[in-house]
Amino acid sequence: MQDIDKETWECAHHLFQSVAVASRLLRVEELTDILALDFKTGPIPKFLEDWRPEDPVDAILSMCSTLLAVVKVGDSSVIQFSHFSVKEFLTSERLSKANDSISRYHVSLTPTHTLLAQACLGVLLHLGEDITINTLQNFPLRICCRALG
Repeated sequence: MQDIDKETWECAHHLFQSVAVASRLLRVEELTDILALDFKTGPIPKFLEDWRPEDPVDAILSMCSTLLAVVKVGDSSVIQFSHFSVKEFLTSERLSKANDSISRYHVSLTPTHTLLAQACLGVLLHLGEDITINTLQNFPLRICCRALG
């Protein structure tokens, strides 16, 4: 965790949070939408399409390759923790009480559910009133809003 860039630690943390609380495995495309949210704009994050990485797998793995893994399930690539102990460590009280910079990666479950509910709202509100089947297909996170939170 100490090798994660200072510029991307918050994005990495959002990925950890998403994977930790999802009720099912999340597809790479769904997590790409998490990376495209500006959480600093207020209680409902602003979705910025141009923040989506061109190569989502590379973007996710370059941020935290030793902690997350991309696995093929059927026709989809999904993200999971590289080992079950990663989730246990990220959600542990021991990490929350660490005295160094790694404690910022602690995943507290209730605030994480709230953050991801806000993320889903940010994506859904970005769609506006002109929702069609075609526009919905451009936002994979809309599918997993049930799986998060």
